[in-house]
Amino acid sequence: MTESHASGAGDNLDPTENGGDIQEVRRVRSFEGIVDQIRRAIFSGRYLPGSRFASERDLAKQLGVSRTTLREALRALESEGLVEVRLGSGGGIFVSKPSAARVGKALDSMLVLRRTNQWEIEEFRRDFESQNASLAARRATHEDMEVISNSLNRLRAAMGASGPPSGQLDRLTGDVHIAIAAATHNDVRLSIMMALIRATSRVLAQRPNSRTRRVYAHALADYEDIVAAIALPDPDRAAALMLQRLNHIS
Repeated sequence: MTESHASGAGDNLDPTENGGDIQEVRRVRSFEGIVDQIRRAIFSGRYLPGSRFASERDLAKQLGVSRTTLREALRALESEGLVEVRLGSGGGIFVSKPSAARVGKALDSMLVLRRTNQWEIEEFRRDFESQNASLAARRATHEDMEVISNSLNRLRAAMGASGPPSGQLDRLTGDVHIAIAAATHNDVRLSIMMALIRATSRVLAQRPNSRTRRVYAHALADYEDIVAAIALPDPDRAAALMLQRLNHIS
């Protein structure tokens, strides 16, 4: 099967074609061998986003493994954001279409598995997000500024409510950071930002009483200044203000 045949979501890809891209696992019968083989086939570009593999029954038979083993492998590949198993009419096993959210989730899983500590995340965020703010000031479109402003308005509205839960405010502040990253028009930066927000949220959830309304009010003022600098646009000021905000978080 050539790449040109793997371009549509409705294509039924036979993994025994194209010179045996996916073959029976002769030496390694465990699901890890299946995961590795399918992963390499996807990364090589033989199977394009949206393409459909053979049915579960046929794929298990072609690989020489049980359907139980194949399902275990597919669950692992789903957790990596590489495949999507759809049920019902039109269902099947598909190569996932890449998105910043999927990549961000996979990066976050890596941070968890590597037991990355909060200090490492904070150090990285200071440099990374300062540059995000600078790039956003240079590249943000009118539509980007609307998204950023709307995220800031939602945070401001929540601050005006009586006693909003800290978890809600944490999510809303995260949305501001994500909106700024999106305005860089760099999908890698957006994916990394989503992973960093997820990682930071886990830490904050473990200490819900560490943030007072005064802390959030200070954060809101910082975000208003950052957004104003991006809108001017003043890249250097936006970067400096973002660094100042992240130093407050540390």
